[in-house]
Amino acid sequence: MKVRIKRIAAVLLCMALLCGAMSVCVFAADKYDGYPLAQADTLKGKIVILDAGHGIENSGGAEGYLESEFALAEVLFVKQNLENRGAVVYLTRSTENDVYTYARMSYANNLALDEVVKKYLAQLENGNADAQNNLDEIAGLQAELQTVIDDHSRDTLYYNTPYSMSSPIKDVLRRVFEYENTPEVYENMLFISIHSNADESGTASGTTVYYMSNSFADSQNYYTNYSNEQRKINLATWLGEAVSEAGGFRNRGLALNDFYMIREHNIPGALIETAFHSNAEDRAKLSDETYRKRIANAITFAIEDYFAYYKASETITPEPEITPEPTEEPEPFYKADLDADGFVSAADSLAVLKHAAHLKRLEGRALEEADVNRDGTVDSKDALMILQYVAKLIPAENEDTYEFPVVTEAPETETPGTETTETETPGTETTETETPETETTETETPGTETTETETPETVNPETEVPETEEISAPAA
Repeated sequence: MKVRIKRIAAVLLCMALLCGAMSVCVFAADKYDGYPLAQADTLKGKIVILDAGHGIENSGGAEGYLESEFALAEVLFVKQNLENRGAVVYLTRSTENDVYTYARMSYANNLALDEVVKKYLAQLENGNADAQNNLDEIAGLQAELQTVIDDHSRDTLYYNTPYSMSSPIKDVLRRVFEYENTPEVYENMLFISIHSNADESGTASGTTVYYMSNSFADSQNYYTNYSNEQRKINLATWLGEAVSEAGGFRNRGLALNDFYMIREHNIPGALIETAFHSNAEDRAKLSDETYRKRIANAITFAIEDYFAYYKASETITPEPEITPEPTEEPEPFYKADLDADGFVSAADSLAVLKHAAHLKRLEGRALEEADVNRDGTVDSKDALMILQYVAKLIPAENEDTYEFPVVTEAPETETPGTETTETETPGTETTETETPETETTETETPGTETTETETPETVNPETEVPETEEISAPAA
């Protein structure tokens, strides 16, 4: 009997050891484990700009979790991996402190122009004297952008701030975008902004990746000549697939938006919302260093896949297309619907005011979308614009696409004995107002035909910059 018990115990022990060995094998077989990644030259010569979203002064969070801390820790993990693979990595933020919005964009654009300079220096060395003209112009552009880094008040001279959907891109930034549309940039550089998401319900979960497209409705007046859209789609697709798999997150797919991190440069890039820190299960993983390292490996693998694909497909024509999958749960119908209840109300305006007064902080998607005028801050101006919408100063028929105006005058009222002036707003009924002794005229607002620019899209700040002479870039 004792012998039998011993045999049974031995069998059970062997089974336990076997199961343990099998679990170790399965665990070890997961490609997302094993941080940091080994040294290799898979990314030699490539440049990646990593943007850690939201510094401590503007951080979202929940239950002790801070997005600012997560984003910084994540970019540092990714940086180590990318450098191990041979890439050159730049960070827009290397401490917990915020770095001004458009200073980050100027920094990124100047890094891209550094690569363009190398192109014209090579041409100059090969006897192309005209290349000096391009080098002189690029030096001037970089000097202009540097002034934004040194003095933030100059951002309106070059960027779309305060944000307006009706503003065209500034001449200086348009020229920067044109120079960035070159193989020296789009074949060798990436810009990736890393965030975590939030919603008020706490039920939303999963990974979403945003990219900028020339077809995005809000940017049609700003800029519609961004280059390499298919590269952006592919990058966003591979990032979303890898991160959701590594973290065990739901893959919510791709989404279009014109967040400044992907709007104010012409470098292939994406903004990744890794998961929802407002969701307890997602937040537990985002707070766990093991999962953070798995996510860092996933981002690195996606970047490697991206560059490997385009290196291998240089001779493939046409380039295979990846159609982005729509998010399973569409975003609220209007960007200012901060509580995601299906409509914009005074409650959303109040939420903005509470955030601005530091009474109740907005987070994640709500924080991004509360910046209605897209000037990089959430303040009373955004609250006022929401109230203007609620008060029907903005036509309800256009609520899904309408650009918030800055209302400076009260609507005109009828005066007896006057002729009718018609003002037509696309998608709305004609509103008739009376003005003394005037003839009938028609004024068409947003939705009118705009003059196309020849360069990649960027948002024009409201202050005009004197036109600079454009020097055509010699063929590469």
